[in-house]
Amino acid sequence: MNMIVQSLADCSTERAINSSDLRVMVSDDHAIVRAGLQRIIDTERGMQVVATGTDGTSTLMTLRKVKVDVLLMDLSMPSPSGPELTATIRQCYPDLPILVISMHDSPCVVSAVMHAGANGYITKDSDPEVLTNAIRQVAAGRSWLEPEMQDAVQQKQPELPQLSARETEVLNLLATGYRNHQIAEVLFISEKTVSTHKSNLMHKLGLSNTADLIRYVDENRLIA
Repeated sequence: MNMIVQSLADCSTERAINSSDLRVMVSDDHAIVRAGLQRIIDTERGMQVVATGTDGTSTLMTLRKVKVDVLLMDLSMPSPSGPELTATIRQCYPDLPILVISMHDSPCVVSAVMHAGANGYITKDSDPEVLTNAIRQVAAGRSWLEPEMQDAVQQKQPELPQLSARETEVLNLLATGYRNHQIAEVLFISEKTVSTHKSNLMHKLGLSNTADLIRYVDENRLIA
């Protein structure tokens, strides 16, 4: 992450918002999803997609070249992704509205991304009008969370013992029934890396197996 930030030290931090014609960048590693999001946005009056990204690196590089008013970014993309990518973009572009879109609705994951600097978080099963409204809200300088998600995130969450953003993602995916190979596919990491994160989680939380991890998450209400 430090290398990425250092390489982008010369990036511009000015992001003027034209409310009559919002310039949106869409970043998602799935072509069908990108096309679908672009169609929704381009058919909405007053906004258009002016750039796309396929992973964390291409997103960062494109932001150096293209002036955008809102970044709509998938949570799980290759190199880097999630809270790490959000924090990097926020450091380089402190005024750029970031709306994260994901299939995950875990309060832990949402909290981590918002804490990293996102302005809003929306799930991929949301209606198109909810998406365009969220884009307008973050573009206007407001935060966006769907009501049910906002209630869950605002509830006091137990403090986890110094888990990294990636460990938190792995923990929540394990708790929702994902196997190691599925987690590797979702997070674009190797199964060996997933196993390492899993072992670290067990050590940090004082647990001995996957069943204990799932029970821990359930008892502490760490996922919605």
